[in-house]
Amino acid sequence: MKPIDLDRDTIVMPVHQIPQYRIMASQQRKTLKNILLTTFGGIGDHICAEPTIRYASKCKSEYEIMGLATSIPELYSHIKIDKVLTDEYVRDEWTVFKTYPDDTGLLQEFISHGLTNCVDSSSLFAFRLQLPTKDREIQITPRHPGQKIAELFDKPSVIVHAGKHWPSKTFPKAWWDDVLNEIKKSGHKPILIGANVDGNRTSVEVETEGCIDLRNKTMLSELAWVCQRATVVLTNDSAPLHLAASTDPADYEGTGNAWTGLIATCKHQDFITHFRKGQWQWREVAHNKGGIWETTGFLPNKDKDVHINLVEPEMLMSWLPDAREYGQWAIEKLSENK
Repeated sequence: MKPIDLDRDTIVMPVHQIPQYRIMASQQRKTLKNILLTTFGGIGDHICAEPTIRYASKCKSEYEIMGLATSIPELYSHIKIDKVLTDEYVRDEWTVFKTYPDDTGLLQEFISHGLTNCVDSSSLFAFRLQLPTKDREIQITPRHPGQKIAELFDKPSVIVHAGKHWPSKTFPKAWWDDVLNEIKKSGHKPILIGANVDGNRTSVEVETEGCIDLRNKTMLSELAWVCQRATVVLTNDSAPLHLAASTDPADYEGTGNAWTGLIATCKHQDFITHFRKGQWQWREVAHNKGGIWETTGFLPNKDKDVHINLVEPEMLMSWLPDAREYGQWAIEKLSENK
């Protein structure tokens, strides 16, 4: 490879990758006041974009038309949006603000999604700002899951999402079974959640005897209803965590009150937790003993690519709490709500 001439080498790139040029282009096209927000990434990334989209909708003097391009429009049904589009849109008709960058721009050269709080990163990517604290709470208007499921939450309930994804955040079946057995010993029935995505299972095949299995039985908006009303949520995946931290704008006091026991092994827990009920990390307790950041560090002065999806099994297991203690924590929180 030819050495880089730091004094003379130049880079040629499309001007639309530079934010200020996009603003100038919108001025020329007279579309500066036609703002379009876009969502991208996994379900958790879409959920965490909600505060940014809701905040934009309140800034009425800043636009004439507000659009949203998203693959999960039901998450934003409570927000006043003039035009909801699919992921396909005509760029030249809008001034586009991305709540999560794709690979066609420079945003991730300056802000790392993996090293920034999930709600903050959306507003930073889109508008170069952090939201006021009161606006950082996630709101979702859920869909009622039906009386049979709703009745499960008339009494203290514990949800378990044994997430299956990257090797760095997929835990052994035996470990999850020990968690579930500890809950069952107390006389409670753990409620399992999860869903197949594009034909792929997103949860570990745990022992279901003695559990209530809601996997693949709720739509996403119905799962939001469930997580908003649970007493305890145990999860190693971000989407249930974000849903449990969200509130229904029609029932702020009665929703989003779950004790959430998270196990964060990919992103540091501070990057996936929330302001909720006016408090930072309210009822959100991280049980992990370490994570991938211990092997990679936070600073960008690396001489090779950093991957957060892979880890040796022995290292992963060293980060996990004792399964029985994790289950006992859930029981303690259930008992407090009797």
